[in-house]
Amino acid sequence: MKHISIILYTMIVATLAGATLLGRVYGTTFVENEVYHAVWFFLLGLFASIAAIFMLIKGKIWKMPYTALLHLSFLVILAGAATTYFTGTKGHMHILPEKAARYFIDTEGGERQLPFTMQLDSFVVKYYSGTNVPWYQYKDWVTTIQI
Repeated sequence: MKHISIILYTMIVATLAGATLLGRVYGTTFVENEVYHAVWFFLLGLFASIAAIFMLIKGKIWKMPYTALLHLSFLVILAGAATTYFTGTKGHMHILPEKAARYFIDTEGGERQLPFTMQLDSFVVKYYSGTNVPWYQYKDWVTTIQI
C-alpha cells in the first residue's frame, strides 16, 4: 500500500504541474473543465485519501507523529478541495473605491450576499516607464474586510 500511496500522490503532483502548464496555453476555463472538475481527478484524490487513511491505520503511521502529520495534512488539503468543489460558488464582484460591497454576481447571474463587507481603500496602477503596460505590485492593493 505504501507504493500505491506514493504513486497516487506523484500522479496528483504531476497532474497539478501539468494543469499549470496547460492553463498557460489553453486558459483557466479549459483546465477547470478538463482537469480540476473532471471525474478522474476527483477519483484520484479520493483514492489518495483512502490510501492515506489506510496507511494511518494499518501501516501504524500514527505511532510516528511527523509522518502521521504529513498524511493528515494531505487529508486536510484534499478535504478542503472537495468542500470547495461541492459547496463553492464562483462569481465576480465590482468594487469601487471608498464604497462598501456586500454582494457578488454568481455564474448564473444571480446576486449573492456575503457575510462581510469589502471596501477598496486605494488602488494605483503603475506602468513600466515609457509604456502602457501595467506593473503589478501587490502590496499597493489594499482592501479592508469587515465582518
